[in-house]
Amino acid sequence: MTGFGVRVQPSGAKSFIVNFRVGKRGPLKRMVIARVGEMLPGQARQRARAIIERAVSGEDPDKAREAVLAVPMLEAVFASCMDAGEGRSPRTVRAYRYDMERYLGDSLPRPLDSIDAEDVKDRFQRLTDNHGWSAPIGRST
Repeated sequence: MTGFGVRVQPSGAKSFIVNFRVGKRGPLKRMVIARVGEMLPGQARQRARAIIERAVSGEDPDKAREAVLAVPMLEAVFASCMDAGEGRSPRTVRAYRYDMERYLGDSLPRPLDSIDAEDVKDRFQRLTDNHGWSAPIGRST
């Protein structure tokens, strides 16, 4: 398929890439699809085909990717909230951090827009199953 390939870095790292133009006369752009091993070649080829089709229709897939990357991670939002609360006691800060790590630690690296209602329901169910109807309040380490 024209535009699809594998780029090998001097370090030996290999990535699936796609070259495309937005519209017929746009500048040539290159986008990394995934690292080799993270995705099967057939899947990378399908994704490359979809990217090229969007580019031919005039949509810039790179702009869409930038918009996705602009969505903050839960960890960044939590850090921002913690920074905003300058008057909190050290004990309160420790308690907030403890609870965040304990109950939401696996979700911290997720973008906010990837957390949906089903994720929240599952989390509440897991907390209820593991800790009862109410998690202990005010315990910190």
